[in-house]
Amino acid sequence: MGYDCKIYLVNKTDVSLESDDGLVFSEVIAMFDLCKMDYNGAYHKLVKEAKPTNCYIYADDGDTKITTDNYGDKLKELPFLELLAALKKDNTGYRRVMPLIAMLAMFKIEKDKWPDLTILHYGH
Repeated sequence: MGYDCKIYLVNKTDVSLESDDGLVFSEVIAMFDLCKMDYNGAYHKLVKEAKPTNCYIYADDGDTKITTDNYGDKLKELPFLELLAALKKDNTGYRRVMPLIAMLAMFKIEKDKWPDLTILHYGH
């Protein structure tokens, strides 16, 4: 059993407008749809322990502000190295895991070019 989730890689800014309720705007760099991850795996353990983020993103329409996922839970920040480790642990052949590991590895190599990179979990 599992539940659908997306990973958003965002560039977190320090832009906060009065109407943003103290949240800061984050620009989406990439989105990866993991679809259904094992609910008892390392990824979901990491998500359960993750803290809500202080940022928001906009949906593809550019107008809809996203602060919560489809379940009504606040977006959560996932620590980069812990996410990479959890995905490697959960890599038991599910075809969506390895491409995300590869993408994250590229961002790890280029980390000096992405100093404000933040990873968000979104359940759907």
